Amino acid sequence: MATGIQTYDRFGTLRLDSSAISYNQLDYFEVPAGYTSTAAIVKTFSDIPSDMTISHVLLMKSVVTADGRQLAPTVTINQGARTLTAQPFSQATTDVEGNATTHYSQEAFILVLGK
Repeated sequence: MATGIQTYDRFGTLRLDSSAISYNQLDYFEVPAGYTSTAAIVKTFSDIPSDMTISHVLLMKSVVTADGRQLAPTVTINQGARTLTAQPFSQATTDVEGNATTHYSQEAFILVLGK
């Protein structure tokens, strides 16, 4: 039985499996909900070894909303620049009946890992 963290992309492809590789925790921070702020949070890891690969685990803090949507903030990693950017968002939409509504990303924690 394997233990550790496994993360998959939206297509179901395994992207991170800590049961076979040792990861170091680089950072841990909170991303606010989109209705609180939509300012990007940029973390730079210039002091880690050049051959270390940055990964992340996204942990949703909030419960699922009444409409059943739990939207995650956008997380982007730039390995060359050694940065991770977390972007909460709000998005206005209109349904087929013309009703306007705004969807917000939920609060989340980001666990930043390096291997």
